Amino acid sequence: MGAESNRASWSISFTTYQLREHALSDLVPDRKRRNADKAINLDVDTTEYITEKILMRKELDLATLALNTPANWANRTSLTSTFAWSANTTLSSPILFVDSAATVVIQNSGKRPNLVAMDFRTFQFAKEHTNLTDRVKYVSAESLTEGILARFFNVDKVLVASSIRNTGEEGVGDTMGFMYTDAALVAYNAPSPGLKTPSALITFTQTEGGSPYKVKKWRDDPRDGDVV
Repeated sequence: MGAESNRASWSISFTTYQLREHALSDLVPDRKRRNADKAINLDVDTTEYITEKILMRKELDLATLALNTPANWANRTSLTSTFAWSANTTLSSPILFVDSAATVVIQNSGKRPNLVAMDFRTFQFAKEHTNLTDRVKYVSAESLTEGILARFFNVDKVLVASSIRNTGEEGVGDTMGFMYTDAALVAYNAPSPGLKTPSALITFTQTEGGSPYKVKKWRDDPRDGDVV
């Protein structure tokens, strides 16, 4: 009695980070504005178009970080042809691999994964894998959806990335392809991010007036139009 209690303290990381500004603009010529049909609002359509391009760049950064560059993650497994989900064998069971990955996440963070993200092609292989279809073939005729896979993987949600992009040069020809490579990510994503809360896939965003976006428009007299 009367002795001081044991003490436990915590520390913070001094790792640096950067917030990068991304800007994109386009010209709305007076001639096009005069010739546009009433249903077309060139200023609004141009703003939406360049905003979508900025968001596409943001998603490409996410794809590079989360799925396309395995070296970004210390705990990763490259599946050979025998164990690939496309092999559709007992050795390539998606549930076994997700459970194994979940164990690693828990051991390193103390958090149970609540998210599995995969590209569209991996999702196609997963939902047709006999290890999964055999579990429901006598109770349901429905195809396996993201929600059903989430229950099998014991996570809150399964996200399927199906974004595409055109890497062809303008005026040469289109080269369409998926933005994400064949991969699956098992992670814990905090529902309410905080400075002292471990979480994967959290992005810092600076806002102005409550919005992370700023739209400006100015006159370009030499080109007879407005720049958005």
